[in-house]
Order: sequence, then C-alpha cells, then structure tokens
Amino acid sequence: MRIVLSTFGTRGDVQPFVAFGLALRARGHDVVIGVPEDHLAFARASGLSVMPIHGSSEAIFATAEGRHWIERCSHRRRRCHRQWRAAFGHEPRLR
Repeated sequence: MRIVLSTFGTRGDVQPFVAFGLALRARGHDVVIGVPEDHLAFARASGLSVMPIHGSSEAIFATAEGRHWIERCSHRRRRCHRQWRAAFGHEPRLR
C-alpha cells in the first residue's frame, strides 16, 4: 500500500513522522513523507521518499502569526492536560 504522510513544524514535529514512516516501510508499505524545506535533509537521511512542503517552518514560527499559532497550540495542549487530569486524576505520562 502507498502511504503519504505530511507534517509541518520543528524537527521535533517531523521526527515522529519519520519514525512512523520507517515502521510502515518495515511492514512492507511504500511511504512518502512531506516535510518543510528546512527538514528535508533530516527526512532524506532516513531513506524514505521525501517531498518538500514549500516554506521554512522556522521562518514562519519567527513571525507574529507563527508565534500566535504556537500559543494557540500550547493553549489546546494545556486544555487537554486539564481534561486528562479531571478524567484520570494525574498528569498524562508522555514519553
């Protein structure tokens, strides 16, 4: 099966998708991953087929709009943590 993955963000956002793509490839799938231009070398080093997503995530995050977007995501993450605590009585254990 051919699977296309796409991600945008920092290397910390891209790396899990590369790992997921490698796991899928190990199971016999044909994987193509789209990543921002500033992470092409990292993704290509994995041996996966890589397609560039136009633009630099680092440059976008350096803009006022990019910082606003990051803050909105951080707000959602905090809200998810509060919901997790309410449901399970402890912080999520992320690895």
